[in-house]
Amino acid sequence: MSQIQSSRRRLHSVPQVPGILVVLIALLACVAPARAGAPGAARPAVEMKLPPDIVFDREVGADSAVVFRHTTHVDYEGNRCTGCHPRLYRMLSPTHRTTHREMNARGSCGSCHDGKHAFDTRATESCASCHAGRRAATRAAGVAAPVSAGPDAFKGPAPIVYRRSEQSPGVVTFRHASHLGAGNTCRTCHPKPFAMKSAGARPDGAMHEGSACGMCHDGKRSFATDDDHACTRCHVEGKAAR
Repeated sequence: MSQIQSSRRRLHSVPQVPGILVVLIALLACVAPARAGAPGAARPAVEMKLPPDIVFDREVGADSAVVFRHTTHVDYEGNRCTGCHPRLYRMLSPTHRTTHREMNARGSCGSCHDGKHAFDTRATESCASCHAGRRAATRAAGVAAPVSAGPDAFKGPAPIVYRRSEQSPGVVTFRHASHLGAGNTCRTCHPKPFAMKSAGARPDGAMHEGSACGMCHDGKRSFATDDDHACTRCHVEGKAAR
């Protein structure tokens, strides 16, 4: 009998855990990350299977066709489809025809291509960014091509030329095609540090700073803007600069 009483005293001496704490511990155990390889562990993200390219050529013909690629748009939206669906476009009803009147009224493509979020559909200098045409042999491609592959690969807007100035020893021509790929996408530079709408060079050498070209040209990701031996890789002087 004395042994039983002693055991009871030892049990009563153990600190009692409040009921609410027991519930919290149980919940934490349920939501705790599963160990790698263990049953129920989180699976790796599945690569998105995007729809094929959509070609708009009914009114303008093949030479001036507009090829819409989901690849170049979903990346800018952070791999989300909700940037355009279902508010602008129904997901299961591909839009094969749209008008500039609609876009210029900020509908359809013009919802984003307004000169603030992206180049303006009303700006004549932006025409070639979309109306690039497409070869007949590739017009019916089954899937969207990567941004850096094939003759119809996305090359970006026309080159942006920054003229010689007091801060710039020579003309600088920025080409989107030479910056895409190698892990770079539209979202690497847009909307920060550069807005989608083209603008002039930033004054007082600010293009070299980390808030502009210097973000990548830091000597690690790419040649540094303060490398005296790399100046001519961007700034073209002499006859070639004319």
